[in-house]
Amino acid sequence: MGKLIYTPQDLRTLARKLDRTNNCTPCHSENVANYAMALCKVLKIRGKKKDMIIAASLIHDVGKIGIDMRIWGKEQRLSSVEWLKIKMHPIISARLVKEAGFSKEVVEAIYYHHVWFNGNGYPTNARKKGSRIPISARIIAVCDSYEAMVSVRPYRKAMIIQEAIRILRKYSAKQFDPRIVEVFIVELLKVI
Repeated sequence: MGKLIYTPQDLRTLARKLDRTNNCTPCHSENVANYAMALCKVLKIRGKKKDMIIAASLIHDVGKIGIDMRIWGKEQRLSSVEWLKIKMHPIISARLVKEAGFSKEVVEAIYYHHVWFNGNGYPTNARKKGSRIPISARIIAVCDSYEAMVSVRPYRKAMIIQEAIRILRKYSAKQFDPRIVEVFIVELLKVI
């Protein structure tokens, strides 16, 4: 079987369908990809590497289809079993994109996007931290978290931008790559 080719439009269409399926986060994947594209520009990441990061951003949550959608839309606190299921989505996502023929780099970006800069986070067996986490995953982590914070969720209202920035800074060097956080805040959100 030959290598599968996915156009940016194919990925955006898939992202829209995934986000519509999980209607509590409409446009989430596209917003994450747009932030990632802007970060790549500022960080001077170009060519195939930029394309890979954008592709991974668009489909980073594809594994949500393997988890009961009632969990994603739950307004109450998640049970420990439900939280363990949520933590499976990067693993499921990575497996699905690998099976679909995406590159190792896309698979790793998706797999590691919830691994914290200090090595915590999930999947817990990732065994990477700091600059050993692929930069693609570190970029998606910041973009994904910011987009989630400033969006309405079933369990909370959208945060104001200043609060989301405060949280990004609070978790800089713990959850997030500090350089990416500062570039994101200073360059992309400098209108604030």
